[in-house]
Amino acid sequence: MNEFNQFFSQAYLWLSILGGLNCLTACIYINLNHQPRSFNSHLLAGILGLLAVYFFTGAINEHNAPIPINMLFTLIIPIYFLLMPLVYLYCKSNVTIKSINHLNWKHFYPAILVAILVVLVFAYHWFILLHSSNLFFQTIWTPQEFNMIFMVFPGLLSLQAAFYFILIFNLLNKFPFKKDALQNPELTQIKFKWLLLLTFALIMNWLVRCLLIMLPFYTGDTINLFNLLLSRVILLISLYILAFYGLKQVTHIAHIKKQKMSSIQPPPSSNTVKDNLLTDEELDFLQQVMNENK
Repeated sequence: MNEFNQFFSQAYLWLSILGGLNCLTACIYINLNHQPRSFNSHLLAGILGLLAVYFFTGAINEHNAPIPINMLFTLIIPIYFLLMPLVYLYCKSNVTIKSINHLNWKHFYPAILVAILVVLVFAYHWFILLHSSNLFFQTIWTPQEFNMIFMVFPGLLSLQAAFYFILIFNLLNKFPFKKDALQNPELTQIKFKWLLLLTFALIMNWLVRCLLIMLPFYTGDTINLFNLLLSRVILLISLYILAFYGLKQVTHIAHIKKQKMSSIQPPPSSNTVKDNLLTDEELDFLQQVMNENK
């Protein structure tokens, strides 16, 4: 049993590092080498950056953590509240007629509020530890109450994910029937399939995470290392599928644009053909010959 646990532990560690490096490399590549640079590419890079943080947390344990690991993971929780707003803004920027070049900060208010709450609770907790000799502070604040506060955050994260999934599906439901979409049906289908696949991949991974990690966390059961490893494997496979599908769609878009450019290019006029066949001196000579014949 110890050998299996050690195997799963090493596999979980290296899989977390591999997934984090892949997401971080893709994030840097999109930010630096993606041409032309657009708001969509920055949003996609932000999503990959958050996924890289999620993968790298799997490489943190109680031996290499700079602070107690439960405190470190609690400080990271506000970062997870940024993922779904970024995905929603990415989908919205792809289906909107007008180009969006700025963030709508109201979608990030929950993450800011959670970050402020985390800082205040930690500051209050440290203040109580400094005054632990006072019986009054010991009676109103216990470690169990401290842990109960942060057990609420995974539930809030699930509610936020469900809310944004509903918003994204409303966007995708209206997108194929817009006027600009009907003018470019091929490009519309490509965008629609890409956004739909991205949304379903996020939903599948979120359900897997809820069943394998969050449900045992709330029921009081121990989170199995195999469950953590399986959630990472499914997420990494989903990212590879999205990457290959995205490359295929980019190639298809480039082919469609090339066909449109060739169909729009006008055929050469007869005057242009004449100009290419005869020089100006030859045309003058022919004109003189025609005048003498007259």
